[in-house]
Amino acid sequence: MGYSEVPGFRAGTCTPFKFYDLQANEPTNLTVYPFAVMDRTLNDHLKLSPEEAIERVSDLFAEVKAVHGTFVSVWHNESLSNEREWLGWLPVYEHLQRAARTAG
Repeated sequence: MGYSEVPGFRAGTCTPFKFYDLQANEPTNLTVYPFAVMDRTLNDHLKLSPEEAIERVSDLFAEVKAVHGTFVSVWHNESLSNEREWLGWLPVYEHLQRAARTAG
């Protein structure tokens, strides 16, 4: 669960939670994992450079880490191709991977 046009926490949280069935008035077994950012948000909607995207992702990652949340991001296959509109974007994903490895 997340936004496609802006980074952020659509559910207002970065912590997975049980989906709540309003009709039954009880939580279900379905766990929702809110995502903080999507590759297309950074490139298409915000028109960020890879360097600006790294800065934005770093800020989001720090916010999640500060509250001991779960950082989830969405990346499409083509964004890792280093072709066309994704030329130069592989370092953004690699930066995120390094940050995740050193977070724990």
